[in-house]
Amino acid sequence: MRENETLRKTENAARRNRGRLLIPVLLAALPLMMLLSLCLGRYPLSPGAVLGSLFAPGSGAAAGIVWNIRLPRVCAAVLTGAALSAAGLLFQLVFRHPMATPDLLGTSSGASFGAALGLLLGWVPAAVIAGGFAAGLISVIPVLLLAGIRREKSPVGLILTGLVTGSLFSGAVSCIKLLADESNRLPAITYWLMGSLNGVREADVLRCAAVILPVCALLMLTRYRLNLLDLTDDEAASMGARIRLIRGGCMLCAAVLTAASVSVCGVIGWVGLFIPNLCRRITGEDTRVMLPCAVLAGGAFLLVMDDLSRTLLTTEIPLGILTAAVGAPLFLLIWLKGRREE
Repeated sequence: MRENETLRKTENAARRNRGRLLIPVLLAALPLMMLLSLCLGRYPLSPGAVLGSLFAPGSGAAAGIVWNIRLPRVCAAVLTGAALSAAGLLFQLVFRHPMATPDLLGTSSGASFGAALGLLLGWVPAAVIAGGFAAGLISVIPVLLLAGIRREKSPVGLILTGLVTGSLFSGAVSCIKLLADESNRLPAITYWLMGSLNGVREADVLRCAAVILPVCALLMLTRYRLNLLDLTDDEAASMGARIRLIRGGCMLCAAVLTAASVSVCGVIGWVGLFIPNLCRRITGEDTRVMLPCAVLAGGAFLLVMDDLSRTLLTTEIPLGILTAAVGAPLFLLIWLKGRREE
């Protein structure tokens, strides 16, 4: 028994050290990946032309492409990928289950309803994003009320409440699609629901960053406390930790990150499931290392997926399709490898 415990501690220490090495690697690789993404597209640009447009912007075609089209899209991909990965990790920690995803509490469905309603009514893009974000936050209110008023300890009640809320909003989205004009509104709603960063502009990125960056910064500053989520209520109370407050704060942060992401780029699956599990396999369970790795890896993953979506075919592939095609088999491989090691 002691030998197994010693081996487990040794393995966790080795994974934690790998994670500490991975963080600076990801920090260095992400800017290079963003630079490469700015070069890719229907109108290829050299790295020199991109750097010249960034640091000495002019009125040429390259500067217009970089600043008006590609840079907002690249930044949005990194931000939303990081947000979805962080949200998935938070839900997995709160509910102590590796299969938890950012849409567990119905936030994605709520944000989809708000954005679909805006598209149906012909709102301007900024109003569509705001409506999606607001509806996404509203959808999580029943879960937070259940956790606060009834002091729900079991995750089952919270999950069921989230499933009911998500089902209601999904039904509302179906009603909107039924009412939408088949020649105009319906294609736009359907395409948006499949997930895409096409059409993202600088103002959209600034709104998204204004929400995602502060929440991620707060999580980074308090990430050592997330390790307490592995403890029972009694164990946490004996250490003086307000575990219910930590759980509620994590659920709220995850809901905010999910709502902000979905309102900008639509529903994109597998990022919040595959990336946290991959980082857990590499870095171990220590959230002080796992959270930064998940945030950086999530941004890099969605950036690569967006590059593929706009370069693989002559027509753009929705991000939701690509992330499912890539994330699902990779997640299955990770799961099967973990089962064999057990």
